Amino acid sequence: MRAEQIPKSESVTLNKLKYELMNGSSSTFELLKKAGIIDAKHTLSSFQQKWSHQNPGMDRLPFIKERVASSLQQLLQNQLPLSPSENQTIKQWVHTSGKLLSVWAQQPSNTDFHMVSQQTRRQWTETFRNVVAQNVMRRLTPHLQESTKLFIDKAVTLLGHDRGERNSFSRTEFRSFLSDMQNLIGKQVSIDQQKLLVHSLQSLSQNTTLSDKDRMWLQMKAMMSRIGFNDEHVLAKAFQQTEAPVQTESSLKTLLLKGLNEGSEVKAETANRLINLINGTQLASYSDNPQTLQITLQFPGDFIGALKDVHMNMEGRKNDDGQIDSDYCHVMFYLHLSQLEETIIDLNIVERRVSVVVYNENPELEKLFKPYQKKLEEGLEIAGYELNSLRARVTREVSKSTDSNKQEEAEEGVDIRI
Repeated sequence: MRAEQIPKSESVTLNKLKYELMNGSSSTFELLKKAGIIDAKHTLSSFQQKWSHQNPGMDRLPFIKERVASSLQQLLQNQLPLSPSENQTIKQWVHTSGKLLSVWAQQPSNTDFHMVSQQTRRQWTETFRNVVAQNVMRRLTPHLQESTKLFIDKAVTLLGHDRGERNSFSRTEFRSFLSDMQNLIGKQVSIDQQKLLVHSLQSLSQNTTLSDKDRMWLQMKAMMSRIGFNDEHVLAKAFQQTEAPVQTESSLKTLLLKGLNEGSEVKAETANRLINLINGTQLASYSDNPQTLQITLQFPGDFIGALKDVHMNMEGRKNDDGQIDSDYCHVMFYLHLSQLEETIIDLNIVERRVSVVVYNENPELEKLFKPYQKKLEEGLEIAGYELNSLRARVTREVSKSTDSNKQEEAEEGVDIRI
């Protein structure tokens, strides 16, 4: 599970694609088609035939790995941050929009929107009203073209007018809006494909121009998925979207459970101990209620230069929509860095103003990070935050010798361990 660099990252995608083709599976094939890497006209067999014709040994990918990484990265960025119910509401709105346009197209070219049948317009308006009521437009807007944003602004004004407005928008504007929405919906992948997308992109991350933040997020997402931390959540979310059986990528947890049920070379005692460790860590790492959220994470620190695993505790509150309120947050990072060794970073956000305290034993700590303060301020400003303060606290390791212990026992007081 270590975040070590893979010498030939494309071999992971190559081996998986070859294995699936030999076994008649289409998971990776369909994902690459969704990303536009494989031509949409190809079937599984026709693609395999073309690949084997060009490269009989099929020992290298039939496309440039940088293009694969770039296309998968774009596909991931196009995924809408919506719940199953919100996703269904958007799809219903797009479907109703298509029906309205088909009716509108049968009328003369100079027909205005308000001249479409009242029943058809009411169906479209009601589905749009549901979209607005669920407050998903704010998360949807960054993925839309400017022309579609303007169209939606016009459509919002219609909600306050039962009969609509004359010349509110043209048929051309409506067709452009529908095309943009259909294109966006068509880029959404299933629950199973989301896990495959993260794993594939993570294996090709060396060939992308990801920011440090996105690379860290991708590493954590892939690690938690491979362990099986969110298996139950993924299954529950998938069953909300469809009644069909869900075929998920095997995680460490699912493989251990499968081995216990079917019998494997792994000893039952070892498998149970690992499953209990995963479940215990999962339960202890997450505390959620309608007002606040607490998360404890442990992940490999190799990719940020830490010698040991990184431990992170986060406390935050939720806004009225049930989403994490980015204006208020408290995060603690416990690091073991290659030069500074044991280091704690205490980050507190209040009204988007950031206060940072760094704890370390080095007496020159503040001099070390002061040259980077300006860069930190600029980075926070780009993200929409303001640096309130940046301070250092020099810690002292408590002596564990026998003499010091005796001295401590003779003193009155209370020891507090944080």
